Amino acid sequence: MAHPAGGTALSPKQASNSTKSRAWILPFSLLVFVISIDSVDANSFGPVMAQIKAAWKMTNTHVGIYTGMYGLIPILVAVPIGEAVRRWGVKRAVMCAVAIIFLGSVLMASANAFPQGLVGRIFAAGGIRMATVASWAGASTIAPPSILTSAWTIMNTANAAGGIVGPPVVGGYVGSRFGWQGVFYTLAGLSIFCIVLIGFFLRMPSAKAVAADNAVQSATGPGFNVYKCWDIYLAGMIFTLMIGGSQLSVMSFAPLAMEQRWSMNPQAIGNMIGLSYSVGLPVMLLAGILADRLHTRKKIMIAAAIPMAAGLFMLSSQDQTIFKLGLVGYLGFAYAPGAMLYACAPDMVPKGTNLGPVYGLLVTISNAGSFIMPIIVGRIKDTTGDFNPGFILLGILCTLSLVLSLKLRAR
Repeated sequence: MAHPAGGTALSPKQASNSTKSRAWILPFSLLVFVISIDSVDANSFGPVMAQIKAAWKMTNTHVGIYTGMYGLIPILVAVPIGEAVRRWGVKRAVMCAVAIIFLGSVLMASANAFPQGLVGRIFAAGGIRMATVASWAGASTIAPPSILTSAWTIMNTANAAGGIVGPPVVGGYVGSRFGWQGVFYTLAGLSIFCIVLIGFFLRMPSAKAVAADNAVQSATGPGFNVYKCWDIYLAGMIFTLMIGGSQLSVMSFAPLAMEQRWSMNPQAIGNMIGLSYSVGLPVMLLAGILADRLHTRKKIMIAAAIPMAAGLFMLSSQDQTIFKLGLVGYLGFAYAPGAMLYACAPDMVPKGTNLGPVYGLLVTISNAGSFIMPIIVGRIKDTTGDFNPGFILLGILCTLSLVLSLKLRAR
């Protein structure tokens, strides 16, 4: 039937399908926003780490333990939260997780010694990772399969955006003017805003409905077990050696090194970290485009990881310019390999598999280094009095991850 304006009127079925095809955009966008807020929460403490260390009378080993909680807690909660996403739904899981972040932020802001601050860190770290797992699973489930790598690039861009904004704005600007306590109270306020936004506007279709809509001949057999999928274990091991243990260690000890070596203030440190992460945006977008067009994630991941390994070794330099270039080389390229690894997860399991447990398992494995390595680096610093042995160790492990990457199945 011709439309009076000369177009063609859509049938009720076509109109319904058209609306349905765009229904994923709003929930996807909201979950991407949650990912960015999680990244702000995770990255804002670096510029005021020296203030926190002094206020809580921490050793470098304590700094490593404080940092490593971001790795340990996800190991404990990632798989349960993956199952919770399947049983309770993404919305309730995200809101509960952000409420825990709020509690942890308030506890840290009001702490006057290391033990109280560590308790707050435990809550905040658990909430951040719970929210991230739920958001990843939800966004990956509703994004059309044809653009999944691009969708993961968008999610990691949001993650990088939090790293760009958090250190200079929250850690640097707020930290310079209101101190480390002001940083944690700001993060608590962001958590409240996130809860309100998700509570009022997030509407998620069920995982089963989305799987049916995306139908790509589900190959899920009754005997398939996510926890026996060895590809996920390998990907997790590569992530923990390449990114997990190194990124958190750099976020804590690179600021301390900058403050000790060159007396840089929180604003200058935050600006440097934000600049390093900002390099990651074009790098990650280019990596996603090339991965989709060249139909390879493995080669793109390895190419991006080479500057990361070089950057870690450069952090051992006493020359400020070389140190800063090393920070850019590592943090600026860290998100692209992460995007490639996590975008592979849906390909590692049969089509139609609920992705909550998949990402829960992957996060659990990938965070092993996030717990262990900061403690080791802190202990090395306390023992030797030097940051460089720790940075060199991280560079060696990142190089090892490149070798293991060769064993990943090409997708």
